[in-house]
Amino acid sequence: MTRKHIPSLISLTVLAACSASHDEVILCTNTVENYAALRDNPETAESYADLFTDQGTFTLGGSQTAGREALIARHKASHESAKWQHEMGKISVHKQGPDKITGSSQVTVKTGPKGVAEYERTIAATYDDTFVMENGSCRIKSRLVTVISDETVNN
Repeated sequence: MTRKHIPSLISLTVLAACSASHDEVILCTNTVENYAALRDNPETAESYADLFTDQGTFTLGGSQTAGREALIARHKASHESAKWQHEMGKISVHKQGPDKITGSSQVTVKTGPKGVAEYERTIAATYDDTFVMENGSCRIKSRLVTVISDETVNN
């Protein structure tokens, strides 16, 4: 290889790395978007848990749910008497190093008892996530939920 080919090879290597990073950001953004639909459907507990790593954590207030089986149980329990509607707002995902992908997103959650047409509560929150790439897909390693507001809707 001649010296004049080295800059071209370096440029291609940098371009390939940037493309891989961009693809990972897109995959992780898709994971956040898919979360809402899977979280709201009472029939998708296992698919919901698949969004997380096997030891993934979900932290809300002082409570942490850790691991696949616990996430499935949490999903099923939340649907026993309530209905849910998660609406994702701004989603921001960043690759911060070779093995570090983080994200922050805004969500509005509407919830209420099953069988009632209207939702009784509206919750605004942020999700702060750490992601990992596993077998070509982006999975949530940890999700920290910060509630901004929790309002009862007067119907």
